[in-house]
Amino acid sequence: APSLALLLTTLLVIGTVGFWDSQDERALNATAQRTIDSFNLNSSDEYNVLTTKASTSAETPFSPGTFQQQLQTVVFGHDIVTLSALLTYVPGEGFVSEASLSDYGPGFEEAFTAWISTQNDARSESLATSGSPFLLGMASLAVPSGQLQPQFVYVAPLLEDGQFNPARPRLLAITVSIPLLLSRSLAVSATASNVVIASISEVSSGSPMPVWSAISNASASGAGSTAPETPTHGTAVRLDLPFDAFQFEL
Repeated sequence: APSLALLLTTLLVIGTVGFWDSQDERALNATAQRTIDSFNLNSSDEYNVLTTKASTSAETPFSPGTFQQQLQTVVFGHDIVTLSALLTYVPGEGFVSEASLSDYGPGFEEAFTAWISTQNDARSESLATSGSPFLLGMASLAVPSGQLQPQFVYVAPLLEDGQFNPARPRLLAITVSIPLLLSRSLAVSATASNVVIASISEVSSGSPMPVWSAISNASASGAGSTAPETPTHGTAVRLDLPFDAFQFEL
């Protein structure tokens, strides 16, 4: 429950669910709510994987030399987790990636390293030195097919000699695939007779900016995910989240 509560206060997306065939508003809202509930649950599961693994640093220190062996079960054992990285935060400069591991290969790891090096503003420093797990943001990274896909970036603090060092924090990060997360969440809500599209859009600019869409009768592997789009059919019910720039739309 505490982990889920933290996740819900930091989730930086909105979701829109719509029936493409004729459905009544009650059925639409029920499907939308089930999708959002599943989305939150799946997100919380991967967040808990990160915090659980990070907590083991008190007994087994993380190092670049042992990183791949220590994180294999996280990256290869969870299909939604696409990468894990060992980070150091240098106040005034930003994040430095000491080691990374991805089932998408070295190109994906290099793209993440380039993205994380740009996260050096005041908000990033405040989060990195807080000693608490956090959602850093959303990164669009190229998968092996060459297509850019959005990823949530979660980060958790690591301990050194049993304590967190805010002067030079060491951190564990994972990227969570939004296409895979959305497809898996939608699959449990849809029925064989209904075609449902779920879209995630960012609204920080004031107007919704589509991030990704998924189709209900596609496989949970993400093969049926589509280019970002916003559904133009269906009924929407808005639910505001505690982030001024982002909200869920059901």
